[in-house]
Amino acid sequence: MNLFFERKLADKYTSPSQKIRIFDRRLVDKQVYCPNCGHLDIDKYENNKPVADFFCSKCREDYE
Repeated sequence: MNLFFERKLADKYTSPSQKIRIFDRRLVDKQVYCPNCGHLDIDKYENNKPVADFFCSKCREDYE
């Protein structure tokens, strides 16, 4: 598991909260599996969804 951020992904952002959002989504997209069912692919919801940021397409568990 690679826990380092790809810093150049956030070069065009100035706000720390925007940068961490980019890092966070990339890390989950590439490195995280569903802790509920073990499915290897976590999907992301569209931006600004009030309930969650990610979900498992297999068991439908939501994650923030």
